[in-house]
Amino acid sequence: MNLEEIIKNCKVCNGKGEILKEGHLVECECREKVKRYTFYNSMRLPLRFFEYELSFRKGQNLAIKKVIDNYINTLQENYENGLNVVMISKNIELRSAFLIHILKSLYSFSYTGAYTTLVELFVDKQFNNYLRQHFLMIDNFEVDVDITKFEYELLGLTRLLEYRYLNKLPVLISTSYTKNEFESVFKSTISKFIFTNCITLVMKE
Repeated sequence: MNLEEIIKNCKVCNGKGEILKEGHLVECECREKVKRYTFYNSMRLPLRFFEYELSFRKGQNLAIKKVIDNYINTLQENYENGLNVVMISKNIELRSAFLIHILKSLYSFSYTGAYTTLVELFVDKQFNNYLRQHFLMIDNFEVDVDITKFEYELLGLTRLLEYRYLNKLPVLISTSYTKNEFESVFKSTISKFIFTNCITLVMKE
């Protein structure tokens, strides 16, 4: 995405980035949008979620959103406690959106965040790049191959999660696995670092 185009094509300020309000020049909303998108880019959020809105009037999804909103409203406390969130669902798009909602909220705080997927972690093997961000989201935490063949990757993942666990740095996990399935696929230590101190949300189909 070309962020400069947002200002250039803005019909409110006609590409100037400023508007006249009560006799004073103030920043147009397009500049704020660019700042927000720049922050999202820094976390490597998928573009399709930049303007994704969670909007529910009733039912289970609304109940889950309330839990997510409460997590955001008590973000400082949850960060200090290193409280993880695990979102379990077969709805890949929606489970990701719930957790990305937390990452997007960091724009209003002084916290850093990062987004990745389990596949990206295993392919890039850049585990150390995700050690110190205040919040880390690992999307699609599941595999369709024999995980035991990836000994080096599992070691890197284990060390990453252990570091964050010991330093109380929250991890946000989306997966289709139940807790029991998760523990049967991955090492018990990986499960421990994720589930010991977490909110587990299960979206029933």
